[in-house]
Amino acid sequence: LPVQVADICGGAYPAVIQILAALRKADKQGVGSVIDVSMADCSHLLLSMPLVAHYATGQRIGAGHGFLTGGSPCYDVYPTRDGHITVGGLEPKFWKPMCEALNVPELINGQFAEGEEGDRVRAKLKSIFMQRTSAEWERFFAPLECCVEIVISPEHASRHDEHIKSRKLMLQVNVPNLNEDDDNSDAATTISVPRTPVNMTGLEPVTDPAPLLGQHTDEILAELKNRKKHKRMMSKL
Repeated sequence: LPVQVADICGGAYPAVIQILAALRKADKQGVGSVIDVSMADCSHLLLSMPLVAHYATGQRIGAGHGFLTGGSPCYDVYPTRDGHITVGGLEPKFWKPMCEALNVPELINGQFAEGEEGDRVRAKLKSIFMQRTSAEWERFFAPLECCVEIVISPEHASRHDEHIKSRKLMLQVNVPNLNEDDDNSDAATTISVPRTPVNMTGLEPVTDPAPLLGQHTDEILAELKNRKKHKRMMSKL
């Protein structure tokens, strides 16, 4: 994945959660907290399900093992005539209607099949999905609640996916031209960036670019200087 999993899920998000919890504690109890955020600790927690399965049943962790990493027919990627399609039917409410829609009710009991039986279920699904293009399957499953989606690139999804467009998950942000050799170095460039999906009443998305290195240094130092001056004045009262 082209994603900094440890930095974001193991660092940024746990830090935000703990900071908010500490602020709530300060409001309720009037005391502060020392926050310890470890990317290794929090990333390790993401492995809860496979680790518990391993220590409880001896199940191997990795590709082809476990129902989240290709060990079950109901949660896997299958080829279509011109691409790939994902099946995420972990729950019977998704797997059963998919099998019925594909006219293979005999596969319903093979949701978590392993070994030769699992291979048979996969082979049957593969032969079915290979009969149509990804676009045809997308239209086929559109009205159904089966947790089945075609595989598309991130850039294609960001431009064309109806959910992303309806939720306005991409923003247009003006950023300064940082190329000092460019004659138009003062001109701004508009780029598309993902929106932080925090949806609250009265909260508008921030579209300002990130500050430049040192952009607010003078303001911060001046504010700190004024605070120290104010503190000295108050101590003399």
